[in-house]
Amino acid sequence: MALFSGINYLVVLAGIVFAVALGMVWYAPKTFYNVWLKEMGIDSAKMDKKRAMMAMPVMLVSVICEMLSLAIVIKMTGGGIVNALTVGVLYSVFMSGIINLSDSFFAQQSLKSWFISDGYKVIKVLVACTVIGLWK
Repeated sequence: MALFSGINYLVVLAGIVFAVALGMVWYAPKTFYNVWLKEMGIDSAKMDKKRAMMAMPVMLVSVICEMLSLAIVIKMTGGGIVNALTVGVLYSVFMSGIINLSDSFFAQQSLKSWFISDGYKVIKVLVACTVIGLWK
């Protein structure tokens, strides 16, 4: 349990709230939602709305785990803004982004859909890491 000692859970909660709020704005119909649906080849009229709503609790658990793991890794690196942003770039761009890029190509998805999906993830993680790194 030493892994979880010294974690500022208020900052983790702030990251969770930010990530959910950013996702609501990012995937709103007036921003990227309709373009993303089109690029993913999803017909909104045929979409299973009930199944789509089931994704919300999964997303929330995912964001909780993500913010908690970012806080732990940043703490393990010694904390501070430089370490936090290094973790954020390594995680969001080099690990998540590049892995998802290859997945997108294998799934024959467009580069535009990858930019929309992973643009959200990069901004979410970099802002969260900045807050974790600055918060004392």
